[in-house]
Amino acid sequence: MFGQSTDDVIKVSYSLQSHEAFDSKNDIEYVVKGTPYLNKTYKILFDKKNGVESLIRYNVYRDYFELLDKNQKQTVLQKKHNINVILEGKPYDFIDYIDSGKEWSGYFSPLNEGKSILYKLKLKNLSSINNI
Repeated sequence: MFGQSTDDVIKVSYSLQSHEAFDSKNDIEYVVKGTPYLNKTYKILFDKKNGVESLIRYNVYRDYFELLDKNQKQTVLQKKHNINVILEGKPYDFIDYIDSGKEWSGYFSPLNEGKSILYKLKLKNLSSINNI
């Protein structure tokens, strides 16, 4: 069983400041080709604790999991440290980290077990943009 909804379009806006006397703003919007998802197709997720089955997919670009209920209503899984996801046999842990001196949170896949764990972060890059 699998489900599919319309794709999430990635839009990027840039504001360009004019150096003219009136200092007007020009906004340019781009739509990115491709998909923000790790896999566009929803996969089955079974919550053993509550005995609930859901359809789920990972939006790598926005770093959240999307759930699809039996009425085809799409919701976003809450980002909490006690909510971890196993998707296609791969765990995703929601953890805090520091990058360039700033604190962030996100979903990481552990690459090993033990006292010291190495994590992998999946990213989608904006490499192909078209002007609308």
